[in-house]
Amino acid sequence: MCSLLCRKKDNMKKILISTVFIICAIFSNAQTGLKPTTNCALGVNINAKYSKASALDSIMQHYTTNLIPGAALAVYSEKEGWWAGAKGFANMEKEIPMQNCHLQYIQSISKMYMAAEILLLKEQGKINFDMPITKYLPARYSKYIKDAAKITVRMLLNQNSGVPEYNTDPGFVSQVVQHPLENFTSEDCLKSIAGHDLQFAPGSKYLYTNTNYLLLSLIGDAITGDHADRLRAIQNEMFDLGADIATPGDMEGALRITEGQVFRLEREIDAMNAELEPLTSFILPGGSPEAASLYLARAIVRRAERVAVALHESESINPHALAYLNRLSDHLFVSARHIARGSGGDVLWQPGATR
Repeated sequence: MCSLLCRKKDNMKKILISTVFIICAIFSNAQTGLKPTTNCALGVNINAKYSKASALDSIMQHYTTNLIPGAALAVYSEKEGWWAGAKGFANMEKEIPMQNCHLQYIQSISKMYMAAEILLLKEQGKINFDMPITKYLPARYSKYIKDAAKITVRMLLNQNSGVPEYNTDPGFVSQVVQHPLENFTSEDCLKSIAGHDLQFAPGSKYLYTNTNYLLLSLIGDAITGDHADRLRAIQNEMFDLGADIATPGDMEGALRITEGQVFRLEREIDAMNAELEPLTSFILPGGSPEAASLYLARAIVRRAERVAVALHESESINPHALAYLNRLSDHLFVSARHIARGSGGDVLWQPGATR
């Protein structure tokens, strides 16, 4: 028992020391290309009378005179708006004062936001912490994790999943060192631990790894996706499509749907399909209000496609416009399936279920 407690204390000390060094690195590596100036515009209105400004200044003053070179802080509240302050130095050798407009390396600070996002998804009923990660993590990623079905979302959050650490794999580290300008993807990181044994049985021990947070981020992406940006682009293109069909013939300078727009839809369809399980049954439109809306939109687009094809028999229509309508209906169908994963997945037809 004593030995176990000692090991735990040693681990905690290592984590604490590492955290201190990371904080120091964050602030000592602040961007110093900006010259000191009295006009450091942040793009927002700063409330100089913020009620907690003095207390926050005091905290930063304490740490920048006793522990770290410099600190910059910004806070926001609905009642008082924005406040920002800075203490210490961005560059101690040149005695450049820290300012709020200096850029900071984000390092692992984003992991706190990642955990908060997963907690919000839990509040929204879109994720169950005690379900295996394979329920939410696309197969294209989970295939790299040995015994992934034994690991729950809660284990990732609690850092007791046992998944291997990708950034200590010699082969992967060598690749990063030898190719410093290469952008390594999440999948590249996971490939480096493909087939590796778990470090311990899931849930049996605690061990912090970056891989836990990487998997959480991929789960968050899979549930939320980037459908909003895609749908905004499609909404804009609907007006392009309307202008195209309203201006038939070879009128010079007419706005036309292009082949590239059709190809983009196909690429997005392929990317979403890669994260979905193969269909084994017909799907009943629904699953969530968002998915149901997309299924409805898909039915309307199918109707528009039939009308456009009929019109094309009497008037020449841009073939890319026809192809766009065809691919858009598929895009909406796959998007609906993709979104439905966050609310229980597809609602499958059950032949004869009500007989």
